[in-house]
Amino acid sequence: MKKYTDGTVKAVELEDEDGSAVYSVHVTAKEGKHYDVKVDAISGKITKAENDRYGENENE
Repeated sequence: MKKYTDGTVKAVELEDEDGSAVYSVHVTAKEGKHYDVKVDAISGKITKAENDRYGENENE
């Protein structure tokens, strides 16, 4: 969780994923890695995070 909160938000998009509203937040972490973090639009909880460069799943 810390690697996302210390990062810089580059873009935010509201998306529909399987009928659920989620924010797709593009974050550049402090160490320079890029992440696509999915945030539930209702609860505010991170539901998924992928390393943008490799598409690797970081958190579910």
